[in-house]
Amino acid sequence: MSHALVPLLKHLGWQALPQLSATYALCAMKGETLEAIVQRVPAPTNTIGQPMRALIFDSYYDIYRGVVCQFKVVDGAVSRGDTVVMMNTGKEYTLDEIGVLAPGKVQVDTLFCGEVGYLAAQIKSVKDARVGDTVTQKKNMAASPLPGYQDVQPMVYCGLFPVETDDYQDLREGLEKLQLNDAALKFEPEVSSAMGRVR
Repeated sequence: MSHALVPLLKHLGWQALPQLSATYALCAMKGETLEAIVQRVPAPTNTIGQPMRALIFDSYYDIYRGVVCQFKVVDGAVSRGDTVVMMNTGKEYTLDEIGVLAPGKVQVDTLFCGEVGYLAAQIKSVKDARVGDTVTQKKNMAASPLPGYQDVQPMVYCGLFPVETDDYQDLREGLEKLQLNDAALKFEPEVSSAMGRVR
């Protein structure tokens, strides 16, 4: 089955509506949405026997657990207590906790291919578990990571200086805390004769 892309109407305006194909039209008021998802979204393939590969799609820092990653198991299965490797950094971690969000955290023993969940493994920095990275098991490592990983690049640049020169350390500590939750945030000390300097 081919997947049609609905064109963006930003530049075309409402005049383009009659030109759209009604092949994938549905009415949410008639309860057609869930049935359309079942018909059009492909089910996960059964790859339980293959080496485990999972894609990290989000992460955040928890002061008690360290970095908590949300991920999708693409191949194989993963269990609590497994030793996993982040394929981008090569760092190894033992899974203290895995689970699903339903809507709160519900711990489970194993996640299988196609399932989405979270993991906690005392990861100290978001840089060690970047969004888009592939997680695999140490005992049965995957040969290659999932395609499409790219390092997150900063897109906005600015120079920050505190109003009071005594607040430089507070500014640095604040930026370091922000960096725990956002791996794309990068900062470095800057020297300015007009504004002072950050050490």
